[in-house]
Amino acid sequence: MDEIRNFTDLIREEVVEFSRLREINTMRLFVELLRERVGSRERSGAAHPASTDGFLRRRR
Repeated sequence: MDEIRNFTDLIREEVVEFSRLREINTMRLFVELLRERVGSRERSGAAHPASTDGFLRRRR
């Protein structure tokens, strides 16, 4: 019986993680659509977090 409970707990945790991934991907899509709608040029800077292009554009 304990094995079934452990297995059920593992599956439940995986389902929660999967739903979090879906939420994150939904948020990314939402932000991308907003950027396209307002004509933001931050896309290239956001794609490369280590680059300074996005930072320099925001400072101007």
